[in-house]
Amino acid sequence: MLTARLFLRSIQHLILTTYAILQTILLFSSTSQAAEYRFQPSIALMSETDDNVRLQANNNEIESLQGASAIMNADFSRKQVNQSLSINGRLSHHQYDLNRYNSEDFSTALNYQRSFERGSLSLNLSASDESIRTLENQLENEGSTEQRATKATSYSLAISGQRQLNVRQFLQNQFSFQRRDYESNNRNSYDYFSNSLLWVYSINQVLSAQVNLNLSSFRPEKTDSIEFRFIDDMLAILPSSLTETEIFTVITGRMNQCLFDAAIESPNNPYNPETAILIPTSAPNYSNENFFCFNARSNSLEQDTINLQLGLQYQWTENLSLNLLVGSSQSETVRDVFDPASAISITGELTGNYVLETEQDNLSYSADISYQHSPFFTTKIIITQSEEQTAYGIASDTRRLILSNNWQINPYNRLNIKISNVEREQALTLFNQIPINTNNSHILISYRKQWNKYYNSNLSYGYSERDNAGERNRFMFTLTWQPNAFGWLK
Repeated sequence: MLTARLFLRSIQHLILTTYAILQTILLFSSTSQAAEYRFQPSIALMSETDDNVRLQANNNEIESLQGASAIMNADFSRKQVNQSLSINGRLSHHQYDLNRYNSEDFSTALNYQRSFERGSLSLNLSASDESIRTLENQLENEGSTEQRATKATSYSLAISGQRQLNVRQFLQNQFSFQRRDYESNNRNSYDYFSNSLLWVYSINQVLSAQVNLNLSSFRPEKTDSIEFRFIDDMLAILPSSLTETEIFTVITGRMNQCLFDAAIESPNNPYNPETAILIPTSAPNYSNENFFCFNARSNSLEQDTINLQLGLQYQWTENLSLNLLVGSSQSETVRDVFDPASAISITGELTGNYVLETEQDNLSYSADISYQHSPFFTTKIIITQSEEQTAYGIASDTRRLILSNNWQINPYNRLNIKISNVEREQALTLFNQIPINTNNSHILISYRKQWNKYYNSNLSYGYSERDNAGERNRFMFTLTWQPNAFGWLK
């Protein structure tokens, strides 16, 4: 309850502070302009079945979920001639399999946009407290990977600006920051910064050259680790007659014995600090004193990536366009490692820890092909390769292939089909983990119908295959009531 109160209080401070700042901007920027206000509420009810979630909740294993959700959403906006401010709030309650899995999720977002004669500026602030399952059901996350019912709290800030430098040149910059905290021990909370600068030069009416520079910084929370505890104490009591070689042999023998004892106690993970710290072992026979094997400590990981790409924007025909970027990304990672065998040779010290610095060079690219068959039917293909960081604190080289078709059948019916394949090759892992390469395929088909002015429905089916996780079928039916918006001028 204390965590929930602190989270609610922080969100309130975030909203109130930002709202005050933006209202000041609006007040001093153009007080003479008339403002249009609009408030739009909606309520949605969703029924769902999911045949392969591999979830553990309330000490019960769940292989499938059937249940319902209620989602309340509210949008408030203020628009003027060259600027707008909007606030969105969302609250949802999920109940599955007769209380076996429940979750109350909420999120809020604040958006400010302003246009100038030759450019624009936008600011986005958001905060959310959502279940892991809600996050993983998003298409970009390729299905459920978390096996326990848990939640994540996230805050994000995004600032973007664009400017038409002259007739031929266009410049855009986007900065974002995200903080995400997980309740689960299976994932690492993290901070993530990113800044992207795009320059576009128009060669002629159909062809443009572009350069994209992206800088990112990934900072997961520190992880539990250990170090040898007895080194200094043993050096103080060893007989002065021993040579350096003999001292080294005695201490490394003690190290190996500690690691062996920890392995016996925890065979699946011999370096688990929660187990190893609790294992008391006696010193060699020449001492009458006893020592513990390990001290607890924290390991950190820092990763910075630079991605430089060159490309083209080509408008083949009025309905066919290509956006292509190709380049290289270089990542530098610094992390603490507990590895007694390597630490001695690298640092010359016997704590068992050292700092590992690695660099990686990877090919990066993105290709976006869009074809508009008619004003009502569009096909888009997206192919990308880049280095991504995941919620486990692990970097991976990720390749994505996405094919989407959007068909506006008539003013009241819309059909969307999206097919994706994602391959991840882990480049770095957390301490004492084995890299796992994964391949995910997903199909999502959704049909939306506008019944009348106030009601619409959405029926969707998702099918996914994931290495070592089997197949997954997910059906969803959502009915939404959206009354008339309340609007007024001031």
